[in-house]
Amino acid sequence: MIIPSTFEAVEHIAHLNLRDEHLQYKNLVVKVVLDKNRPKIQTVVNKFEAIQNEYRTMQLEILAGNKSLVTTLVENGWRFHVDLAAVSVWKGARYKHSCNRSTYRI
Repeated sequence: MIIPSTFEAVEHIAHLNLRDEHLQYKNLVVKVVLDKNRPKIQTVVNKFEAIQNEYRTMQLEILAGNKSLVTTLVENGWRFHVDLAAVSVWKGARYKHSCNRSTYRI
């Protein structure tokens, strides 16, 4: 079994993509993520379905922490108050150009 070793962080929320073989250990994985990343990480979620809709929103299961997925995201000096359950968030270098274009259009 491949052990999960990374996650995406959007402000205080850690986003996991646990595979089926990891689900029986999800409580242990969550405990490790929180213990090693506090106080920055306060909430842990897992994407439990493949993204299949046109808006690329995710079905998220809250595994620990605050039940609200509302957070403040800062991109290019702009502050966005977003609900991760309702929006698609692009993180990572390959999406940086799209984020730059989007924020300058607003």
